[in-house]
Amino acid sequence: MNALLPLGFLLRLAWWLVCVLLGAARLAARVALWLPSLRFSPTAEVSLPQDDRSLARTRASIRALGNYELVAATDKLDLDVDWDHKTIRTVPFEERYALRLRPAKLLLLQALRVPLRSRRRWFHLDQLERLPTLLGRPAALKHWRDDRFFAALRTQGPNPLFLEGGVSSAELGGRLALDGEQRARLGLEQEQEWFVVDYSEPLADIEPGAGRHLPPALAMFSEVEGALEPRGVVLRDEGVDRLFTPEDGEAWTLARWFFNCADFTIHEIVSHFLWTHIVAETFAISVARTLSWKHPLRRLLGSHLQSTIQQNANAAGVLVVDGGLFDTVFTGGDSKDKLLAWGHARWRYEQMIFPERVEAQKLDSLTDCPFRDDGLRVWDAVADYVDAYVARYYPDEETLRGDRELRCWSQELEEALGDRGFPAISSVTILREVLTAALFVPVSHTLVNALQYAVYSCPLVAPVAMWMPPPKRASEVTADSLLHALPDVSAVLETVRATYGFSIQYERLGENLERLLHPDDRDLGRGFREALKEVQAMTDQQNETRRWRYDALSPRGLSNSVDA
Repeated sequence: MNALLPLGFLLRLAWWLVCVLLGAARLAARVALWLPSLRFSPTAEVSLPQDDRSLARTRASIRALGNYELVAATDKLDLDVDWDHKTIRTVPFEERYALRLRPAKLLLLQALRVPLRSRRRWFHLDQLERLPTLLGRPAALKHWRDDRFFAALRTQGPNPLFLEGGVSSAELGGRLALDGEQRARLGLEQEQEWFVVDYSEPLADIEPGAGRHLPPALAMFSEVEGALEPRGVVLRDEGVDRLFTPEDGEAWTLARWFFNCADFTIHEIVSHFLWTHIVAETFAISVARTLSWKHPLRRLLGSHLQSTIQQNANAAGVLVVDGGLFDTVFTGGDSKDKLLAWGHARWRYEQMIFPERVEAQKLDSLTDCPFRDDGLRVWDAVADYVDAYVARYYPDEETLRGDRELRCWSQELEEALGDRGFPAISSVTILREVLTAALFVPVSHTLVNALQYAVYSCPLVAPVAMWMPPPKRASEVTADSLLHALPDVSAVLETVRATYGFSIQYERLGENLERLLHPDDRDLGRGFREALKEVQAMTDQQNETRRWRYDALSPRGLSNSVDA
């Protein structure tokens, strides 16, 4: 059967135009990787403020405060939500996209503007298996019925941040309101270690948009022969916990879809938008407002914060504003507002420290955990680069205490993030940690961004909205039920377009550092790239023994900033 049968002539024509524009945008982005940067380049002079008390430096600092005027994000985006993030009123010229990136960005913008309106629904599941091949077959599509792949997404999918290890049977049983038969099906009477992803808290009071459903969901896994295997999914509907297991046939498929829909919803607002884009913006704004272009830390951070403010303004306009994708295509209702408030309140500075994050998730006992293993190698490379750089400019604590611009930067970050654990930068040790965490934000962004098209473009793997309530009994679910649960043709095309566009990479981690680094420091940039090559070789070697290849944290695919 023709995969495009439900589209109709005009929608088919629009879809082909979108594919052409997206393909051209990706090609333009690849060309840009090899072009020299023509962005604004600051003076070659680098110095600490205690060694340069010139009037020109003071005037530049005053201008920066005017150019980066703070305004509440909720006011700028016209949102009524408990979210106290401060952004800037307008995007300054120096924060706009580099000239070499603008063709790709313009093509992507045009692709996002093509209308894809249709109320048609799918006739057969095999249409969904073939449709996205116009942009290249998403990696997850051929595994959508594989339970082990469903489990593997928790450690090598787009959103591994909520997997908890070390959960005992007693603790798990305490979270669930299951009867004796259901507890026996799960084996909760036997003490063992469980791996859990629990979305029951953030989704507890969500009211989705008309016709859509998003119940609180919890998935349980155990390790068998070195790999995670799913044991069950619990959906909380009307205050009742309903258990579904791999023995439940099509009901199990539906339960996985509900869970992956919850995973996608939390990923887009919390893991992706709030915890990478907004965190990076907080650093970008504070650096621009307090650190002169002569300051060595501005030179270190500049390449990794470039275009962050411009990118976030565009992303918010597509995703978060009223009437954006989250309202019209995804879960909608009050889910966006409540998840913005929940994710903002839950974020802690410790989450930026990758080793502490994975330690808190208690994943040490997992034999194979790709995001943990690959991420720790990249963290070590970033930390070594930062340590060497800091040692050149801050040989002792006295030098740090004499840096007035650093004090102002620390104060701005404390005002923005201090209530969530951000420390005062009062020692060289803390400075190293904060800088490593800041440079690692683009890595964290790639972790949650790079696989969006590979996984979330596939409604057979992770529907972006569910259009039927969760079943009360496994026996009532049929193959027809699955079709009725999925988004319509227009929503699927919108999702494919968005996830493909958001996954385009524009600049690799470690590239173009020489544009900002002082000539005497460029050897450190070269050393950083060499360290990343060694990490890449180790990642390639480990991928040879993995059941599913994992490249989200391979250095060749890591982005230099959240402007993916």
